[in-house]
Amino acid sequence: PDVLASLQQSSYWHFATHGGFFPAQPRASALLLAGADRLTLADLFQTDRPLGAPRLVVLSACETGLFDATLDPDDFIGLPTGFLQSGAAGVIASLWPVSDVSTALLMGKFYALHLGANEAPPTALRHAQLWLKGADKAALAAFVREEVARGGLTAARADLFLGEINAATTAAPFGDPSFWGAFVYYGA
Repeated sequence: PDVLASLQQSSYWHFATHGGFFPAQPRASALLLAGADRLTLADLFQTDRPLGAPRLVVLSACETGLFDATLDPDDFIGLPTGFLQSGAAGVIASLWPVSDVSTALLMGKFYALHLGANEAPPTALRHAQLWLKGADKAALAAFVREEVARGGLTAARADLFLGEINAATTAAPFGDPSFWGAFVYYGA
């Protein structure tokens, strides 16, 4: 797809979209792009042009980090493999369906730690996960306001996030591992 050509000069590739893993046909596993366009694992394996060498590919979509090892236990076939084989130094992907709001907060905190505080990607991801796990409503709301002030969130999106945060019935609205535990780092 054309999206690969447009990313060649970028160091960070972030896909905030829908994704799917298909164990019966792992090469059909894909990121859903605009319209009916898809970026499949087969596309990554079959490309005849260099994809560049991004420092990091972030797949903040559902089930993008799953692998099929049943066909060949020595070969893990999944989207992270495709991006790593294509030249990425690292990939962050998810192991199960994820919440849009908690994922956006997690990724926002990840980038603040990685790019802002210069933490290595695996360390920044782990620290962002621990932050989301323990953050109370006040800390989450403060982070959302900081993101709006910095231009990382629109006011409308912030209102959506704040509504979900305020509607939570627990002290740490995203403390359950289902909100932060899906994301793993692959690579160097």
